[in-house]
Amino acid sequence: MVKRKDTQLPTDIPSHLRRYLSEAMDARLERATVSDGKEVLTTEQLLKARCDATRNLEASGVGPRSRVGLVAPNSVGYVVVLLGLLELGAVPFLIDPAVSSQQLNTLIDSTGIEFVIQPADHDALARIEMRGAIEQGNLVVAATSSQQAAPEMHPLTEICRFTSGSTRTAACIEFTGRAVVNAARSWVMATEMSEADSILCFAGAYNGLAFNTSLIPALVSGASLSLPAALPSAGYVRRKLEHTRGTILVGFPAIYDALARTAKNIPGERPRLCLSSSARLAPSTREILGQREGIVISDYYGLAETGPLTEGEKRPDAVGQGKVLPNVSIRVEEGGLLVRSTSMGTRYLNYPGLFESRLTTDGYYRSGDEGTFIDGRLVLSGRSGKGLNVGGKKVSPDEIRDVLLESPNVTDAHVSLATSSSQHGILCALVKTQDTVENDLVRELRGLAERRLSAHERPMKYFLVDAIPRSGPGKPRLTEIDELIQQLLGMELQKLKGMKS
Repeated sequence: MVKRKDTQLPTDIPSHLRRYLSEAMDARLERATVSDGKEVLTTEQLLKARCDATRNLEASGVGPRSRVGLVAPNSVGYVVVLLGLLELGAVPFLIDPAVSSQQLNTLIDSTGIEFVIQPADHDALARIEMRGAIEQGNLVVAATSSQQAAPEMHPLTEICRFTSGSTRTAACIEFTGRAVVNAARSWVMATEMSEADSILCFAGAYNGLAFNTSLIPALVSGASLSLPAALPSAGYVRRKLEHTRGTILVGFPAIYDALARTAKNIPGERPRLCLSSSARLAPSTREILGQREGIVISDYYGLAETGPLTEGEKRPDAVGQGKVLPNVSIRVEEGGLLVRSTSMGTRYLNYPGLFESRLTTDGYYRSGDEGTFIDGRLVLSGRSGKGLNVGGKKVSPDEIRDVLLESPNVTDAHVSLATSSSQHGILCALVKTQDTVENDLVRELRGLAERRLSAHERPMKYFLVDAIPRSGPGKPRLTEIDELIQQLLGMELQKLKGMKS
């Protein structure tokens, strides 16, 4: 057994998460493993690697309360560095590795990030100075040069994660260590996760789906964790499930769509729990995998600001997002769901006062989601204020999308209301398809909409595209989508003018 000495931190440095993870891992040194397809470490080896990383980080200038951006894809090295940063009392900022240099520099300026850890072959960033290297994951440590004064962190903040969509620049959420531990414990309890489990997670570790259901819960429960960085084709997912003997599969809808499109079955024992999140899963995918593979895909529901909120039930006839997790409270009100949990963030570091403005007087967060409870189970129905106004009538784009996805020729769809030159709203559908003649498919979709939707819910325009702009987790990039629709409408208008002339 490797003998090691934990870093002694000053008493004013918050270290609840660090202590809790260390105690949990110390109890299971020989059993659990962390792997990425290239490297496998037992818990004992992981803790030794953490010590080595801590020395390298310290030599690079990282210390207690240092703000460190971790900008890397899934790997064993990611876990090693995260543990090393916590061991030093530094504050990790978990950032999507797909971030551009310009976006990262904006985050550095707005949050006061002092160091960036990234793959050695990552695109060079402006205003950085190389300081050191981490063996696992081929990662390098660089010091940044912010052009703005750093905002003050909450004194109990131990980790920071980001969310986008409601602010121009990604909002940086501060979390106490206790909140992160509470989220993991609630998830472990609800899913009955244990040392017997093997988690295969294809979501990026920076993302809430992976962080809240896989990364931290695995370290807490002693489950083995596989974090592949490769693109998850259907064949690769099947091979990894067989190799890892995965009991829990975590990924975004694209993984399950790929599995459903291929005729090959998943080898060996089926995962006892399959989780999906972000973009809505096509009903046909859920049906095919349920009938052919006998697996039930649970919809994870959680918010970046609050952590996990529900755990989907593992029954073929289950509806919605499942039962509320322990230590979570959800209220249904006219303006949308109000949620409160013991795993909530503290505030937005780079948007002072905004997080607090979204809280009720009794501490509930205004989620922006709409839904209801049916037999004690949460069923989401959309986003507050996200319904489209067509001729004075409210239209649910998700409902229309579900109808379009019933076509076997449609692999993805997005519905949006565009404004024409005459300022009239035009209900448009972007449709991703494969090997289908455009006119034939448009006729099919119009017929489907006529049978299934009210007149005001039927798209006026159908545009067939190679891909719908989405983020890594599968969320639609609304600005890019709006620009694309305007471009397509303009091209159609020019074509009509050409025909008339």
